[in-house]
Amino acid sequence: VWRPFRPLYRWLLRRSPATLCHNHEDAEVVRSWGGRPVRLLSLPVGLDRVAAPDPPVTPTILAVCSFAQDAPTRLMLEVMRRRPGVRFLLTGRYAKAGVTPETVPRNVTLLGFLPYEAYLDALCAATAVLTLSTRGHIMQMAAEEALTVGVPVLTNRSPAIEEVFGEAGVYCELTAEGLLAGVDRVVSEAPLLRGRVRDARAAQLERVRSALTEAGRA
Repeated sequence: VWRPFRPLYRWLLRRSPATLCHNHEDAEVVRSWGGRPVRLLSLPVGLDRVAAPDPPVTPTILAVCSFAQDAPTRLMLEVMRRRPGVRFLLTGRYAKAGVTPETVPRNVTLLGFLPYEAYLDALCAATAVLTLSTRGHIMQMAAEEALTVGVPVLTNRSPAIEEVFGEAGVYCELTAEGLLAGVDRVVSEAPLLRGRVRDARAAQLERVRSALTEAGRA
């Protein structure tokens, strides 16, 4: 859908002092077009609220889903059905994927598209955030938001996300067994991961400061 605008993008980025990129692949495209990429893989923001130091007693995973073509919706629902002891809260406009309250497992609550304040409440109250995409190179917004409030992430392997989260995240292959193992690990290691994600946020903010300082000198 954005292809017709590429000539404009090329013209603009060749004349811009810098172009912000959130993954390495986009940065290389920008460079090949004659631009100067500045890689900010993640940019945690300041919020008045953050997640509690300890995870909730009942394992609760907030599954953030766009229900777009790159979202493995069927895989997620299969895994949720096979882990009845975990409570899953599923966000997004589920109707466009043919999902209804009658078709999901009993341990799944369909939240729909939430107002931002309600979304933040759900985010802070979760044991972990689940966000998946078949586009493995991207930095997903849900991962960004989880980093901001200090909640661990369970996601597919992604160079950008893994670089930012490191050992604070749990990464899986997009298979039922891979995702099941990821769910088990993010629940069992929740307290440990919660501490690590706070450290990852501090480290990423320092990377942002360094990148912006370097860009300002150029």
